[in-house]
Amino acid sequence: MANNELGKGALNARGGSNVDAKMPAEPLAFLRPETGEVIIVPAEDANQLRSHYNGLSDMVAELHSANKAVQLSEEHLQELKTGKASDTDKALAHSVLGFALDWQQEAHEKLHAVYEKLDPLSESNEEENAGKSSGSAAPAKPKKDKHTTAGAGKRLVELISLSNDSPEQRKKKEANDKEAEVDIRGFKQKIKSFKTASELKKFGKWPKKMPEKLVYVDSSKLKQKWPKFKDAEKTKWSEVYKKGGDGKRSLDKKKLHAYVKEQVRKETTISLKSIFGEDLSGGASITLGQWADNWNKAHKLERHGSLSHDGTQIADIELSAAAQLMRFTYGGSLNGDLSVMDRRLSVKVEGHAAVDFAKAEANLDLFFPRKDGWLWTVQDDQGKSFNLIAGRCRMTVEVSGVVGASIAGELAMKVEVSALDNGIPKVSGKPGRKGKKARRKQTVSINTNDEAEVGTLDASVSAFAGARADASLTGVLEWRDPDHPEREFASIASIAPTVGGLAGIGLEAKFKIEYTNGIFRFTAHASLCLGVGAEGALGFEVSAKQMGLFFHCLFYKIAYWQFKNLKIISDDAFSALKGIQFLAVQSGRAIESFYGQLEDEIKEAVTEVDRKMKKAGASLELANRILENRKTLNYVTPEAKGMLIYQLTRHSYADVAISGAAVGDNYLGRQRAAVLAVIRSATSKAEVANIIQHISVSGKKGNTEKNREKLQDFFRTEGVRDIDVPFYESPYPARFEEILKKLAMQGDFDGWYQAFYDHLMDEVPHGYALVDATSPAYEVLRDKVDHRFFASSGWNAYYTSEA
Repeated sequence: MANNELGKGALNARGGSNVDAKMPAEPLAFLRPETGEVIIVPAEDANQLRSHYNGLSDMVAELHSANKAVQLSEEHLQELKTGKASDTDKALAHSVLGFALDWQQEAHEKLHAVYEKLDPLSESNEEENAGKSSGSAAPAKPKKDKHTTAGAGKRLVELISLSNDSPEQRKKKEANDKEAEVDIRGFKQKIKSFKTASELKKFGKWPKKMPEKLVYVDSSKLKQKWPKFKDAEKTKWSEVYKKGGDGKRSLDKKKLHAYVKEQVRKETTISLKSIFGEDLSGGASITLGQWADNWNKAHKLERHGSLSHDGTQIADIELSAAAQLMRFTYGGSLNGDLSVMDRRLSVKVEGHAAVDFAKAEANLDLFFPRKDGWLWTVQDDQGKSFNLIAGRCRMTVEVSGVVGASIAGELAMKVEVSALDNGIPKVSGKPGRKGKKARRKQTVSINTNDEAEVGTLDASVSAFAGARADASLTGVLEWRDPDHPEREFASIASIAPTVGGLAGIGLEAKFKIEYTNGIFRFTAHASLCLGVGAEGALGFEVSAKQMGLFFHCLFYKIAYWQFKNLKIISDDAFSALKGIQFLAVQSGRAIESFYGQLEDEIKEAVTEVDRKMKKAGASLELANRILENRKTLNYVTPEAKGMLIYQLTRHSYADVAISGAAVGDNYLGRQRAAVLAVIRSATSKAEVANIIQHISVSGKKGNTEKNREKLQDFFRTEGVRDIDVPFYESPYPARFEEILKKLAMQGDFDGWYQAFYDHLMDEVPHGYALVDATSPAYEVLRDKVDHRFFASSGWNAYYTSEA
């Protein structure tokens, strides 16, 4: 094996590096888990090896620290832009962000130079020999990966330190680590004081001192002359790293300790007490114990069902060279407690990773065009612009082994969407920043007359890419939910291959909702979901679980467009939408229970309800259902509410019989109250006018004045067929006054309606939960301006374009 030094010069980092090679010389002991060998490093070689592996670990720490600095610097600058910060403060924040980006680029280049010289999938003679040992459980030789560049046969080797810190040493290290952590609030407060890049690095570097438990070394640094022990006495490595009845492997912690004791006893320069403490008879290494425990409590094996052996969950330990490279690149040596699963890495505002070291897998959550989303806008026929929803695309890619290491070691990702790929986004690697970045618009229009630049999206997502790997993404479209206390994002649809006519969005619009085979599907220009410059279109599909929030989101979108014809919803889709909403209120069924019903089936169900409503008590049953749960009217379109009012106002001799021949005030009392409840659910003038306009069996648009006259007659009647009860005066004018006494209302329905209409706002403020128009909360809402997450102009804006 070639013994040329790996990354010579880069390993002994200067400036921010804290590599310390001047410790008192003493022998080191390591367990190499992939082979089961205990390796003894003589005292004369100990400091040199320590400097080597600390140098490698320090590079990883530099990259993650720089990534964190970029994230915090960007967040700070974004916060300044949303407030009334001075130009001086913004300029300083821009300067610090530049320092952070340069630091990130430098750290990336150093680390990249190291692992590009590795051939992580080559197998050394040591491993081949280890695999031939009796009882050995050497991992199978991995296949060569097309994305891996062949090196000189060198690779990373994962080692577990056998040193055992005393309680006092552990306490001291914990205190040092805590003191060295980057405090987010403190970092942002200190940004103004960073005049140079070195000041930023000094404050932002974490950890200051690397723990020496799980370490990585270049295989060429392992000298042949160093003592190596395996299966020295009665305990064999195959009994430690044992295979269960299902073929999966786990670590036997008790035998692990016995095994190491047997190996170390063969070497007189290493004290067993330094590993197991004073009580050698029952002593246990904290480091080895943590290592074994963490492997063995790996996630349940979803792929294989619930598997166990002797009552213990079996961990499928991944010890391949590719897995070790991935753990190294993701900072496997940075965490002193040897946690090997579910590690969450904060990378940048656009994404983070959850890494399972035991499986050498990572789930990367990526946000486009940015984590904070951006605002969709639209223009009406008169050219007036309307802000709609604040949305983002959240994507996930699963990686492992060499692919994971590649992704972790890059600075940016490139997303391409093409009709040739059925609209499924593809992600590939992209180099870090080279020169000035292009600014990104923060609002995007769904109109044809405001096209975004077409091209390939370059989204900066530090430490995520994959220069040597392409991957298909899965993902969802999310929107900021005004009803959530923190206005969190909620999923409304999942990315799916485009189907049929959905791909032909090009010249019509940038967004189109259709109803196909019982499922709401829509196509969006990639620039809406991924950012300006994205090419092609993405197809989305609304699942059963997402239907409620999809309807919720769509209602807000319609409300913000003041209940005008969106045109982005096909006739078939809108027919299904209003039909499902009507049926859900009428029947009391959940929205998601209609998932998969074809449009013709929905129309037939509406027709069947119309037929049944002729029966005695049907309108009373509907009225009671509405009055007992008025929340079912939330987010229901005016068309569906018009259909409900139509059914509530139908009456005949059958209703006289069912109510005990009641007349006057008792005639259709519950139905009338329910009609008022439907009308009162409106929150703006445009909405209530649309409700009245669409009173019909199918929610079809009608004459507003004629429909108001019909409602006036409905509330005046005292019995079937408009009979007038002698010497009886309906108390409904007084009832109206009681219901809306805050409006100082008196008179008949028409007067009540006009007063209610005048009470409503012309336009509801964006970004706030819609509330009952007669509640005190509505008066508070009236005084609100658009929330910054939903505004596109003025001081309050969050998504404005930057000049």
